Amino acid sequence: MTDKLRVFVSYARADASDFAEYLVVALKLAGLDAFLDRHDIAKAEDWEARIGDLITKSDTVVFVLTPESVKSERCDWEVKRAVALGKRIVPVQWIAVPEADVPEELKRLNYTIFSSGQPFNGALGELSETLRQDLGWLRKQTELGEAAERWQASNRNDDLLLRGPPLVDARAWVNAKKPNAPQISPLLTGFIGASEEGEVARSNAERKRLAELGVALKDRAEALAAAEASRHWRRVVIGVSFLVVSGFAVVSAWQRWEAVKSEQRATRTTAVIDIIEALLKPTSDGYQPSQVTFDAIMNMRTLVATELSQRTIVWFDPRPDNNRPEEAAFKKMGFKVERATTLQDAEKLLRTQHDLIISHFGTNGPDKVQSNAYRLIKLQGEVGGARRPIIIYSAGGTKHACDAQNDGFFDETDDASYLFSAVLLAMQGQKPPARLCPAR
Repeated sequence: MTDKLRVFVSYARADASDFAEYLVVALKLAGLDAFLDRHDIAKAEDWEARIGDLITKSDTVVFVLTPESVKSERCDWEVKRAVALGKRIVPVQWIAVPEADVPEELKRLNYTIFSSGQPFNGALGELSETLRQDLGWLRKQTELGEAAERWQASNRNDDLLLRGPPLVDARAWVNAKKPNAPQISPLLTGFIGASEEGEVARSNAERKRLAELGVALKDRAEALAAAEASRHWRRVVIGVSFLVVSGFAVVSAWQRWEAVKSEQRATRTTAVIDIIEALLKPTSDGYQPSQVTFDAIMNMRTLVATELSQRTIVWFDPRPDNNRPEEAAFKKMGFKVERATTLQDAEKLLRTQHDLIISHFGTNGPDKVQSNAYRLIKLQGEVGGARRPIIIYSAGGTKHACDAQNDGFFDETDDASYLFSAVLLAMQGQKPPARLCPAR
């Protein structure tokens, strides 16, 4: 969407055609995106549908007051359509009109007066200043209005409702409305309201699902911790018996070693419980925190059950502070994470014991093979040894995912939940989910 204010000029061709043309050119020279129906409507086109769409996409409607425009059914329709959409209307007077003839929707508004006997530039400057007031709010109104129209046209499909940050922005936009701003249209009000209701319903359903899973997973984790503690004490009893035969020093060392292992497992299990409890705790604004989403929580249960933790992940990213929340979550789940900020650092780590590599994409040119991820997979081949799975985790999304899998990478994603799933699949020697890739 352009940053320029979009201005639709409504006029009567019978007595304002030349003026409207001149006004559009002047507004464009003033830095506004102005347009009128003569240039934008094809012959035999449904003018109501087309002009209605132009008004929907505009931020402001400039209505040229003339004797013919106040009598025109088409101009009257344009005004009513603009009012229904909650658009700001700015009247400009080109030819004087008796007050009684002015449409009711325009009588309460301030006019900008243009006349053949007055300097055009002075009136144009006044109009330009008026149009630029509240530009950001009006641009957001147009953006939300178009989204509401798409929602309405799709029979109010829930998939088109706002959610997450866009919904937060919409709430802020409503709260920022000034007293003299146009009224928010019923359609847009209903669209934002339905979006809020959908967000609450999703949040409640997710909270309920997470709560049920959290209880089950917490019970499972505590049972594992209790079982581990029970195994530890059985080993202590065996150790005491062994003491009689083999001597105190040997058994004491063995017990200490077993106690350390038991403590590590119990700590890891407690960490999983901590993560679950953090996920289930609602925030002050009513949102459910979810750095690791429902799918990832399911995968954490797999971690506890299959003892996949204490594996080593090499994480290659030149930005040392990037993706720290994900790294912290992996560490809390028991993984060891080794950071590399240069290819030289990565090469050293590739020569050490590791189980998996996470890399940013790092474009260095138009060719993907120049990216850091592709240089890393080449380096892995040069280092030799067992080839470990490499997952590309980058803001670029999955645009290279099909090529990445074909070129030897395990997978590519920009989604934290998917990253956790991919890591667990790779750790267990499984294949990544199939991509819908075009045939080569």
